[in-house]
Amino acid sequence: MFFLGRSKKAEKDGALAGELAEKNRRIDEEKNRLAAILESLVEGVVVVDTRQKINIANSAILRTLGCQKEKAEGRYYWEIFRDSDLNDMIRQALADEKPVAREHALLLSKKIFKIQVSPVRAGADFLGVAAIFHDITPLKELERARAEFVANVSHELKTPLTSILGSVETLKEGAAEDPVYRGKFLGIIENHSRDPRRRGGLSAGREQSHRQRGQVQPARRGNFYRSEPPRLG
Repeated sequence: MFFLGRSKKAEKDGALAGELAEKNRRIDEEKNRLAAILESLVEGVVVVDTRQKINIANSAILRTLGCQKEKAEGRYYWEIFRDSDLNDMIRQALADEKPVAREHALLLSKKIFKIQVSPVRAGADFLGVAAIFHDITPLKELERARAEFVANVSHELKTPLTSILGSVETLKEGAAEDPVYRGKFLGIIENHSRDPRRRGGLSAGREQSHRQRGQVQPARRGNFYRSEPPRLG
């Protein structure tokens, strides 16, 4: 009976050990799968626990920071992120257990990120926060280039429009009655009304308008016929 009892206990212990080994295997498998997913992301990911220490940092954010995984994980987040604004975001999310989002240029990087810091929960338990870093530098560069283009186009259009308006005003003041002056100012209006692309682009239009800017001052009716018409050609 003694040996029979020991045999049953050994079988039970062996079964429990097998179940525990299987659970550990599954846990390791899930960890490896999660690690593979995080490493495949182009977005930077950092997980900070309630002790304010970094549990997970994927390769994307480590490359941005110029830091190695073994030197980041297990450290307090403010020791790795030497950026007061980012540290404030993480501190706020940990304290309030609520999401925090902001666009921010990291001090240790020339890139601009849209950063989302969200709480991590297991049921009702608060485990920490996860910070996601989405690189929006190309988008910001495109927006800046578009703004510069609009500003340049506005400037290029303003100069010929000024010449056109000046010519129209001069014609209304009396130049329209003289064929020589009328032809001159109508020519200015025609030149500035053409498609800039057929005149060599915006820069060519700018040079043209600069050369003619002094020729579009309104003339007074009283002095109009007292001076000799300009020689054309």
